[in-house]
Amino acid sequence: MPPYDPEVEPMHEGSSWQLRTILVPIDRSAACRSALDVAINVARCNGVETLHLIHAVDPDVFGAVSADLDRQMIEPLIEWGRDLLAAATRHIGDAGLKATSEVIEAAPVDAILDTVARIQADLVVLATRGRIGIRRILGSVGLAVIAYAPCSVLAIPEIAPGWDIRRILLPWNRVDEEFSQPVVEMARKRGAELLVLAETGEDVSAARDFLAGAGVQGGVLRGGSQRIEEAIITAAHQHAVDVVVLFPRPEDARGVKIDRRSQILLHELHCPLLIVRYAAR
Repeated sequence: MPPYDPEVEPMHEGSSWQLRTILVPIDRSAACRSALDVAINVARCNGVETLHLIHAVDPDVFGAVSADLDRQMIEPLIEWGRDLLAAATRHIGDAGLKATSEVIEAAPVDAILDTVARIQADLVVLATRGRIGIRRILGSVGLAVIAYAPCSVLAIPEIAPGWDIRRILLPWNRVDEEFSQPVVEMARKRGAELLVLAETGEDVSAARDFLAGAGVQGGVLRGGSQRIEEAIITAAHQHAVDVVVLFPRPEDARGVKIDRRSQILLHELHCPLLIVRYAAR
């Protein structure tokens, strides 16, 4: 996992979450096919015409042998990556959208984070049970992207075709209210139900007021005595949630809370996990 860079700041200003540039790392897994379909869905709903695709080939995956032999071993992986990107581009074209694509010779985390910075991505749509290049995305790669990408990340497990956002789960407490507007906007745009998970009894009443003021359908759930990660997983499963939304506050800039929650959620959730990042007011 790369070291924390204090110079990296979230790209979204205020509480408005606008999507213009979406990055999708591509591999051969079923989860990646799900991620690509979700990215197409998100792009259409937000008026984004072009998706940006990458496939990472780690030049150090075989270890140091010799320069000539390394190239002989890497070249087939590069061609394989180009084939994957070509197939993904055709799929996107069939959906009426455009795509840019490139194979990047770098470790997966570096390839993703460097591309985020270069194209100023607003969102990374990331498969969480697949492979990018050779390494698994579930684990250090996925957690590193979630913790250190300066933009929002939508982590996608393998899900059934036809996924859409009909029910959103928002873990919440009173200090989060000013950061929750992007989730409200998402629920309004999708006509989705918003379920607010209050971490403490004191937050339940405030959460009800928040939901009433938001003007969207939904309800308030009580986390109970469970740890918040367990409460999120339980609520997501019991209420057939389509996406769980988390958003780091300024004090979470180092990714501490995101790491703690995400490591469990990436393994246990059967629905997408959206980390919304934007700068505080």
